[in-house]
Amino acid sequence: TTLDFNAVLRDMGIQYRRHGRWNLSDDLQGRGYTAERTHVSYSLKGEKKVKVYMTWTMNGLKYLNAKLGYPNF
Repeated sequence: TTLDFNAVLRDMGIQYRRHGRWNLSDDLQGRGYTAERTHVSYSLKGEKKVKVYMTWTMNGLKYLNAKLGYPNF
C-alpha cells in the first residue's frame, strides 16, 4: 500500500514526515527528484481548502528504482 511504501522510504532515509506532510531528505533536496503540487477544493459551505503535497518526478522515479534494485526503469 501507499502507507507501506512511504514507511519503506522513511526507513531507507529517503523521506521523512513533518507536520502531516512527506518531505524529501535534506541530502536529496535540489536534485529534481520531487516537485510540489497544489490541490484546491471547496467545502459545501464555500470554504477554500488548499493542500500542498510532494510528488515524484521521472528523475525521482529512476532514483527510487535504482535504490530499490530495479535499475532498468
